[in-house]
Amino acid sequence: MDVSLRPVKKKDIETIYSWRNRPEIREMMFDSRPISLEDHRAFWKKVLDDKTAMSFIITYGKEPVGVVRLEKNGNLYEVDIFLDPSAQGKGIGSEALRLAVEAAKGMGIRKLVAKIKKGNAASHKAFLKNNFKERYLYYERDVL
Repeated sequence: MDVSLRPVKKKDIETIYSWRNRPEIREMMFDSRPISLEDHRAFWKKVLDDKTAMSFIITYGKEPVGVVRLEKNGNLYEVDIFLDPSAQGKGIGSEALRLAVEAAKGMGIRKLVAKIKKGNAASHKAFLKNNFKERYLYYERDVL
């Protein structure tokens, strides 16, 4: 499978924005509201300026098809990954996750974690395939 990772560049921000605001992508995010281009650019400026974070464009062949980020949170890194819907269901996400784990090893990162929505079966499958273990369940309730 011809999947690779390359660092996110400033020129990628608009492409990531087009993926991020697709309804089928937003549905699997914890904050599923559409975001403005201005807020998206501000977020990515912060991410790209963060020397502890690792952000990659996922390519399939030579085409960009998604993004994977490793963001430092205390002594561990949180993984965030999503693919353009046209690239889903082909094993690309699982392979990209494997490559991200290898990159993390190369950087001396000791622990990766991910938060995945319950209904996101593809992500659950990709993380389990890459030897992540389910550790916690999270419950919430609206009170008002």
